[in-house]
Formats: sequence, structure tokens, C-alpha cells
Amino acid sequence: MCLNLLLFVVFSEHSRADADRSYTAEYIQALYVVRLHQFVYWQHKPKMYDLCITGPDDLGATLVQVAATLNLHKQLNIKQKNLVSDFSECEVLYISKYSEFELSQILYKIKELPILTVSNTDKFLERGGMVQLQTNKNTIGLEINNTKAQVNNIRLSSKLLEMAITIK
Repeated sequence: MCLNLLLFVVFSEHSRADADRSYTAEYIQALYVVRLHQFVYWQHKPKMYDLCITGPDDLGATLVQVAATLNLHKQLNIKQKNLVSDFSECEVLYISKYSEFELSQILYKIKELPILTVSNTDKFLERGGMVQLQTNKNTIGLEINNTKAQVNNIRLSSKLLEMAITIK
């Protein structure tokens, strides 16, 4: 039920012809990521949201494609970052698959900043992340560490929390 609600919200701007299209897991994960900013409240309300991507590019090109398809260029800037980048300008940070040490470095660097961290890396929440994209068989869902988000002055909407498989 919750997944159906999210898919409705995620796909609501697609044309009827697109509804029959078969989407890959990567494409659906990208849809989740580019839409997350709509379910998050920061103390500052930016006119443009900076979605930053860091790590080996497993989703970056698809994020750009999905954002263009949904015509989000007036709401969302997508920026590529690396390990030594300044992440303070990011509202959302998608962290691709890094080694455990590199992931720890990034999360330590931003631990007190109001940046929503997202990844599809295993045990991301246990390592200090906020939103983990979880793929199980043919479904994709969200696991959310709401406590960590609140500590970083990020408020997640009740709609997003309802869609989560797991909330910590």
C-alpha cells in the first residue's frame, strides 16, 4: 500500500504512455532520490535544492536523466562531488558505493550539517545515514533513520515516513 502511494506520487507527472513502460530498479531508485526533497523540511527553504552525488557513479547519470524527464531543472541542481569536496551546499547527498572507511569519512565530515543523506549501500543507516534505498526481489523501498534526521535539524514529512519499510 505505502509503496503504491509513493509510486503514484513519483510517477504522477509522467504521461499516460509512460505508465505502460517497464522501469528498471535503477530508474525507480533515481525517482525516489530526485523526489525526496519534496518530503523534507529544512530550517532554511532554498529556492533551488542542491542534490549532490558522490562516489563511483552507479546512479548519477540516471538521476540527471530522471530530473530532466520530470522537468525539475527549476527546483533541483544536481552536482557531482568527490571525497574531498565541501558538502555544505548540499540539501540532499546521494552517496554511492564507497569502502566502509571512505563512507565513514564522508558521514563524519557532514555529521552536524542539515544534509539529508541517501544511499543504497548495505547497512547505511547503521553507519549514520538517514535514508537507505532497499531492494528486495522486485520491490524497492525506503528505510529511514528519522532520529538522525531530527538531530541534524531535518524534518521528514509524515507521508515519507508512512512509505518507509523501517523507521529508526
